[in-house]
Amino acid sequence: MGVSENNLKLGLDRIGCPAAAFCAIANFSETKFSRAVRGLQPLNGGEIQQLTKLLTQIRDLCYDASPLPVSFRDPGAIKKLLAHRRAGVRLVPVPVGPAGAVADFETEFMEAQPLAAAQ
Repeated sequence: MGVSENNLKLGLDRIGCPAAAFCAIANFSETKFSRAVRGLQPLNGGEIQQLTKLLTQIRDLCYDASPLPVSFRDPGAIKKLLAHRRAGVRLVPVPVGPAGAVADFETEFMEAQPLAAAQ
């Protein structure tokens, strides 16, 4: 496996995105992606660029949602969220509830941000 393919695989692992969901979001052949990450058939420069850009966008979406996890069970929903994000809409979790509970949540949220940034 090439460096770029390995970086894609590691990036997907870090955000918990299965390759099948990623390929569905990217409208990319799952077979071709699988062959690439197994080192059987490298991706071309344009494919690497396209998939790396998409991975960055998905990672940024996960960062916005932190500390809430992003589910990749519905790739169509992720595609919609990405389209909205590209149009300038950002996902911002806003806690609502008793003051003490909100303060506790915000403390956890601030502690979780550096972890999300490392993704």
